[in-house]
Amino acid sequence: MKLSTQSHSLIESALKEAVSRFAMGCEQTVVTDIHLLPKQGSGELIIFDDDDEELARVIIEEWVDYDNDDFYENAIISAIPMHIAVGRETSKFNRLIVSGDPSR
Repeated sequence: MKLSTQSHSLIESALKEAVSRFAMGCEQTVVTDIHLLPKQGSGELIIFDDDDEELARVIIEEWVDYDNDDFYENAIISAIPMHIAVGRETSKFNRLIVSGDPSR
């Protein structure tokens, strides 16, 4: 699945918004899980925390009514990690650790 530039921007903005809720001073550390929930039928990407509080929500047009069985592989495994990697390179997510991330 190829995403448009606009969809990539939406994913990046949603991740920034979710992570920014945990921005703290240099001496404080927050340990939490951030859950990503892509929804195939509606095209939504919902990001929420351990307490099920919604941190961000966007609609990715290419995901709306996507009918192939490979949706989750395309949505999560290919699109999302790229944005996390870019965020790390630009220091936007420099303290973010992704569970199962082979680069950590």
